[in-house]
This record gives sequence, C-alpha cells and structure tokens, in this order.
Amino acid sequence: MVSSEEILTSLVVPLKRFAKPPLVVVFGLPYTGQTEISRYLSEKYDLLFFSTDWLRIRFGFSSGPETHQQMFKLAKELLGQGVGIVWDGIHLSKLDRDVMRSFAKENNAKLVLINTAAPQELIDVRLEERCADPEKATQEGKYCVTKEHFAQIATFLEKPSEEEEVITIPTLDDNQENNISPFKSRIDFLLKQHG
Repeated sequence: MVSSEEILTSLVVPLKRFAKPPLVVVFGLPYTGQTEISRYLSEKYDLLFFSTDWLRIRFGFSSGPETHQQMFKLAKELLGQGVGIVWDGIHLSKLDRDVMRSFAKENNAKLVLINTAAPQELIDVRLEERCADPEKATQEGKYCVTKEHFAQIATFLEKPSEEEEVITIPTLDDNQENNISPFKSRIDFLLKQHG
C-alpha cells in the first residue's frame, strides 16, 4: 500500500496558508468539466489541486472508496496546515455532499461546493474525444468513461437543491475563465475572505 508521505511528496502543495482554509469541492457527471474547472481554480486562487482520478491512476488504487479514504486522510493533514484545497471528484448524491460538509466543519475549513454541468450533446462530444485516445486521457489524469458507464453513473446524480448553496457552472467553453466569469465575484468573495 502507498504511504501518505509518498502521496504528499508527489503533490504540488502551494505555499499560501489560510487561517480557515477553503475546501472547494467540484463535482458533476463525467465530461462536465470538473477537472478543468478544478485546475483553473487551484491556479487562480493558489489552492492544492486534489483529483480522485489522478490519484487512482498515479498510485494504482483499486477503487474510488480506497482513493477517497486516502484523500480524506491527506486532506485532514493539509487543511490542518492551513492549505486550501480544490477537491475534484464526482460527489453525486446529497449524502456525498453532506459528508463533505461535515468533513469541512470538523477540519475548520470553509466549504465551497461547485457543480459543473454541460448539455448532453457536449458531453457526448467530450466522451468521443477522450475515448478516442485513452492513453492521452490517462496522461491527463482522467479515465475514459464509456456511454454505458456514463448512463449508469448518471442514475446516481441527485441535483443539488437551492438549500444546498451550490454554485452550478455550465462548462460550455474550453476557456475556463469564460465559464467562471458569471460566477467570478461570488467565488472571489468566498475564496478571498480566507487569506
């Protein structure tokens, strides 16, 4: 089994520290742009990019639950050091998101939930492109999710209610700044208040 120290040394941990670190959880169906939005936010706000798929591919974890177990352990340590995190994952059910809410509270982190969305036609195009070159997808820290597997995953989606205080970002553009632009002031407010 891979040690936490080995994983930590492979991460690019930003130097910036927060009194109450943000924990930005980016979730959505495959091909809706979670990874791209997560990378953009991590670079723009000096937060650690933390990806479920990347860790599974890089360290050969056999399952999502095994990966999440490691991620929770590492996130607890990093948040305790004041490191802000962007957690790129699926978190499709309200229960999944409630687990993240509790985790943030237990670790004195400010939770920001971001749901990525895209029209089915665009999802289909992205699926075709990624699955046409699975090796490239793996190098980017992503998996090729087939149409059949996508349909299965989609059955688990519980769309967030207004009470959940989730920012939903449609990813209609390859330029993440364009996708985030309508929500920029809200995200700035939520993330910059932790400096």
